[in-house]
Amino acid sequence: MHCESCVAKTTGVLSKQPGVVEVRVNLDTKQATLAIDEDSFDSQNALDVLDDYGFKDSTVLSEEGISGK
Repeated sequence: MHCESCVAKTTGVLSKQPGVVEVRVNLDTKQATLAIDEDSFDSQNALDVLDDYGFKDSTVLSEEGISGK
């Protein structure tokens, strides 16, 4: 992630994934923080989509969802 365009692309791509409730992307830390519905979110699918868009080294640092939706 190098610029605001990358932030916008990452936000847009992740926002469209099933189970994603909210996306925040930080250019300085090169991290995205997601609020997710853990019943419908698939972290591996989200990583695969990011990989398809050119973000090859994406990883999940931690996974914590919101329940009761």
